Amino acid sequence: MKIAGGVLTIALIALFSLSDVNYVAAEREPECLYGDFPDGGYACIEILNPVCGTDDTTYSNECELCNAKLTIPDLIVKTDWQCPKDECKGATPNQKCTKDWDPVCASDDITAGNLCGFCERWARNQELYIKAREECGNQS
Repeated sequence: MKIAGGVLTIALIALFSLSDVNYVAAEREPECLYGDFPDGGYACIEILNPVCGTDDTTYSNECELCNAKLTIPDLIVKTDWQCPKDECKGATPNQKCTKDWDPVCASDDITAGNLCGFCERWARNQELYIKAREECGNQS
């Protein structure tokens, strides 16, 4: 019965994590609700829903970050997307970007027209990270 309840909990968490949410506040405690095991780890399902940790590592999902938190206690979620070093691999400060409008809000609250535009800015200031996949100021 406990296993069935755990599987149901994992399935519900997976369902909600796949919803089309554009904004989650940056730098937050991870939700380590996946059921711990006697060996001290978490059982993570293989869903690609990347998060960036405050250690600037991209984790495939929040559960994987929770496992890392067992050895890095002060680790929290920096943003709910890949870390810019992974998302913007190969970006340059003067790269050419299309004018396609797919806004990205950076951590400095400046909206880039699309991911390429954000990555161009990130190549100049690697302290930036993605705050939301929409215009800045539209987060609720």
